[in-house]
Amino acid sequence: LIDDGSTDATPQALREISDPRLKVIRHEQGGGAAAARNAGLAQARAPLLAFLDDDDLWFPDKLQRQLAALRAAPAGTGVCLSAFLRWFPDGAALLGKAEFDQLDFRRNGQGAYHYSIITTSGWLIERAALDKAGGGFDTRLRSWDDWELNLRLWLQTRFTFVEQPTFLQDRVQ
Repeated sequence: LIDDGSTDATPQALREISDPRLKVIRHEQGGGAAAARNAGLAQARAPLLAFLDDDDLWFPDKLQRQLAALRAAPAGTGVCLSAFLRWFPDGAALLGKAEFDQLDFRRNGQGAYHYSIITTSGWLIERAALDKAGGGFDTRLRSWDDWELNLRLWLQTRFTFVEQPTFLQDRVQ
């Protein structure tokens, strides 16, 4: 878990968790999402990688469903994305599903897509695919670092998609 310079009660809450599997790395001065994610990647040792941003919430079977989709996908598939849910303060809900089959980074943003379907909390990535794409997030970018990495991944591996939502995006809204 990377604590990217939080100023709330996060450090205290993390100290209260007594799970030996949890390793906390604190950045005293927030370096941004790309730097925090790269710090986590540097510590990760598993062949599969997943992210959970602090304002999102995974559904209990997220990893199970994405792993099944990744295993069922054609050879050479290294990334599984998923649909998501988002609730708004006025009670409205959004199913972030878009037309995944039309997602094509080569079209410079043209065509049918919804940028949120590539948000990091919906990723399950094979480490080998990430390495082939040059590894990590570009820390020079203050935003869209996830989009840029997805572009690099798109050029190196196949993607698959879970149509059912696997996480709640922006749960604090």
